[in-house]
Amino acid sequence: MVYSSEIDKLYFSMIDPLAELYNNEMGFIDGDLSIAEEASWYGISGSGSENYNFCAATTTGNYFLSLTTEDGYGFEQLFGLFYTTYPDFESPPVMGGFYYDGNSEHDSAPGLWLEMDANANRVLAVCETNDQITIKSTVNDEAMLTNGEMQNGMDKYADIEQWPGEYLDTGSDPDVSGDGNRLIVVYEKDGNVVGKYGTCDAQTYDPGFALSDVTIATGASNPAVYMEGSNVYCTYVQNGNIYLAISEDGGATFGTPEQKNGVDGTVVAEKNTADVHSTGVVFTDTRNGNKDIFFAPLEAIATPEVVIETISGGIGVSATIKNIGDAAAENFDWSITADGLVFLGKEKSGIATLGPGDSMTISTGFMLGFGGIDITVTADAATKTASATLLLFFVTGL
Repeated sequence: MVYSSEIDKLYFSMIDPLAELYNNEMGFIDGDLSIAEEASWYGISGSGSENYNFCAATTTGNYFLSLTTEDGYGFEQLFGLFYTTYPDFESPPVMGGFYYDGNSEHDSAPGLWLEMDANANRVLAVCETNDQITIKSTVNDEAMLTNGEMQNGMDKYADIEQWPGEYLDTGSDPDVSGDGNRLIVVYEKDGNVVGKYGTCDAQTYDPGFALSDVTIATGASNPAVYMEGSNVYCTYVQNGNIYLAISEDGGATFGTPEQKNGVDGTVVAEKNTADVHSTGVVFTDTRNGNKDIFFAPLEAIATPEVVIETISGGIGVSATIKNIGDAAAENFDWSITADGLVFLGKEKSGIATLGPGDSMTISTGFMLGFGGIDITVTADAATKTASATLLLFFVTGL
């Protein structure tokens, strides 16, 4: 299940391996789930495949991505990725729509226990592959996904076979989440819950990951993770209980974990037993003699969110940045870079602090050059690009 705030839709993706007609089913709900009375349902099955076992989903804003594993074309549990638009349930323009991963670029099969997410820069998918943690990713840019550029006779950015992939580590039961340019992957390794956190670049074909290691809990299993700004919420099972550990620095350090189940020792320790969001923890519990689903609500944590509102020209390049979050954004990096025939003032960077609701203008100052320039502005986890023309010292076209 995934929510797209850009078009106010809630999406569901599920699999039915034994269905006579459609093995991969998807649902769409408009607006508020709490008052919804009906959903639109669709189903597909890829030709030449069977035995659908796992699924995951995410969005790029306007496109819904449903990822499954299935047997076919000489592979066990290969990836099958379907893109669709709402409400017409059609493939986005130029795309093939449904893509298999023939493992020509990365051996991801058999892919087990899929999870997906997206941040501002990348679409992210993780799974188990023969005791390895696989991650595959592509750009979160709909213009690039549908530009028709080919690689090895396939859609370079859209086809999951052409997505760059790598093994992050040995381990099992992975989950992934991201926000802005940040991401974190958590998984179980040697009886502990560990993670890899960091950043990823925008509009690059290579994964572009800069990841560091963190140990979240020892003697624990079955993690789930959610990232919102620089806050990371990680749940895991330990001694029959569900715990929540929170990081406020993007996953580098985690605070003291808190037990979230009210009855001791009855949480089920198995894969997909729990999920987490900034609003609460969902977990599987046997306190009533069945595998029941419980929800433990969380109090909201104040978090900063820096956005780039405008980029403008004149004597150099200026940008307005604002903290739209409800906590101070302290000591974050910003930069403005201009690529092209620029002799002076090509790059400017600094460190800033913004209180909730505060904004400021950052600038390159005087520039000297001639011709078209490509401008990249970064502020904390936000990135924005633009094109302009530099006429000696005056920037126009913005």
